[in-house]
Amino acid sequence: MARHRRLLQFTALLLLIVAVAGVGSIIWWRICGNVPISFYGRVVDDAGRGMPDVEVTFRVWYSPTPALPIMYGVGESTWETTSTTDAAGDFQLRRTYGYGVWLSGVRANGHAMGLRASTVPLNDDPGYGVSMNDRSSRRKLPDTPAKRVSYRLVKLK
Repeated sequence: MARHRRLLQFTALLLLIVAVAGVGSIIWWRICGNVPISFYGRVVDDAGRGMPDVEVTFRVWYSPTPALPIMYGVGESTWETTSTTDAAGDFQLRRTYGYGVWLSGVRANGHAMGLRASTVPLNDDPGYGVSMNDRSSRRKLPDTPAKRVSYRLVKLK
């Protein structure tokens, strides 16, 4: 009985440590000036049909250290991740932290391509990226499936 109780206490302690570490990680990202980022998009052909198996590469800018209230007081780093479109042409970047996100590359059938937004007015086009520090830019972020932006592939010159 004592052994069972000790195992239960150890398990509870381990779960508490994992929970505190997870919450602490999120708090640290916020202290460093990073915010949650999600980006939803769709790649379509000229007829508006979704294009599967297109690789979309994101570059996320983030600060690994707390921002200091002086010029150049933000530590700056980047990382890249790739998302592949599904059968409907949809792609997404979800649940990451940073202060900016850019579409840094697109590959279709092994060829580098460009993207052009096709479903939003020019003023609402997130272009190739969004800075989370700029309110007008942040407003353009397609951060929910309902705000998903469709992009047409364009050949690079």
